[in-house]
Amino acid sequence: MKEKPILFKGDMVRAILEGRKTETRRIVKPIHKKACGFNVVFNHDDSFHGVLDFDEDEMSYDNYSWPYGQVGDRLWVRETIGCYQGGVVRRADNEYNSIIDDDPDLNWTPSIFMPWVACRLFLEITEISVERVRDITTMSAINEGIHQTIGGFMGNIPAWANPEGEGHFYDNRTSIENFRNLWDSINKKRGFSWKSNPWVWVIKFKVVK
Repeated sequence: MKEKPILFKGDMVRAILEGRKTETRRIVKPIHKKACGFNVVFNHDDSFHGVLDFDEDEMSYDNYSWPYGQVGDRLWVRETIGCYQGGVVRRADNEYNSIIDDDPDLNWTPSIFMPWVACRLFLEITEISVERVRDITTMSAINEGIHQTIGGFMGNIPAWANPEGEGHFYDNRTSIENFRNLWDSINKKRGFSWKSNPWVWVIKFKVVK
């Protein structure tokens, strides 16, 4: 079993802790330095087989290394943390806590720099595949921690919230429409908009208790 880090924003960390999020989608990119592209390979029954990198120098395909591990491997969640009154606080737990957030002595450490020793969430990969992001189903959108919104809310749960903690609510939107909005808020500026329909890793997981 291997362990690899994975980054989540505060609203998604909360969704995992609350049991609302059991899968995530991440962009498929060539991993090898000389690769100029990749091919997604399917079996005869259209089930996912794997991804191959294309080596421009060798003019051949190499097996694609799985960036997030295989089924049974673990992901340790990196999230934004800070030091407050001698202890560790987590942005996901304090996005709406103005007392902590406004403290001039508090410095948040971005999630990418969070050390393993501060990790509180370990996820075991239960399934991994590849698909186009717009192939997401309603059930998968719900499993991403996204809900249908009627009048802006699904109970007391917002459709999603941005990293600054500002809630984004949409009237009468389906789970897929809300997921689309969240996806573009994170990936559109990076060149992987919902409209461009990029290939994504679909990683299903369960929390290791």
